[in-house]
Amino acid sequence: MPDNSEARGVNLPDYSDTAAAMALAGGVITLEMVEALHNKGVLTEDEIRKILSRALSFLVPFLGTPNGAGAMRFISSLIETRFPPRS
Repeated sequence: MPDNSEARGVNLPDYSDTAAAMALAGGVITLEMVEALHNKGVLTEDEIRKILSRALSFLVPFLGTPNGAGAMRFISSLIETRFPPRS
């Protein structure tokens, strides 16, 4: 997304790649921490599904954006594949 910095006479660096990399790294680290807590018996699969479901609800305002929709698909996939409900 253009920021009009050149039109204002300001030459600002584009940190979008850095921000995306930081967000991806944070997500991977968080997922590994959640899985480690599950493996140690600190979190149950039901608790993890509740955490992921709450995360989905926070994404609702961002569904109209490519990143919001992608995040929603990723979290939904985690619930379905890594932490599916037990019958």
